[in-house]
Amino acid sequence: MVETNNNRVGAGVPSQSTIAGMPNSPPTTVGEKAQEVLAGVGHRVQDTASNLAQEARQAASTVSSKAEGAINSVGEGMSALAGTVRDKVPRESTLGSTAGVVADQLDAAGSYLQQHDLSDMGKDLTAVVRKYPVPAFFAALGVGLLLGRTRR
Repeated sequence: MVETNNNRVGAGVPSQSTIAGMPNSPPTTVGEKAQEVLAGVGHRVQDTASNLAQEARQAASTVSSKAEGAINSVGEGMSALAGTVRDKVPRESTLGSTAGVVADQLDAAGSYLQQHDLSDMGKDLTAVVRKYPVPAFFAALGVGLLLGRTRR
């Protein structure tokens, strides 16, 4: 049986796909043309969305790298400050022993910042909040109040 074009221009004439044996013949109706245009637009939108997602991932990676570099620099500064405190404060007095404890804490915090990335810090913070929820709430409240006062 020969397939005919009853809905198209030249109705009653065998269709090109039957004659040529090609299933992907050029569109001849308005509906087929619209489907072809929409498919092309869909592919372009999909490509654009994919490109935007890739650019967003690259931007996030760049921001993360810069943040980790800044945190590493802060850690180095804290360790250097600990060394300065140890060198400048006499050790024999009560002030010296207190300064030694402060220097040790600064050094420990500086080392932590240098050795851990942001995801490690986030995991550690989550663990502390889960272990001590009420003090964590009040600490966050205090930080929020301080930030609110400085922004006025």
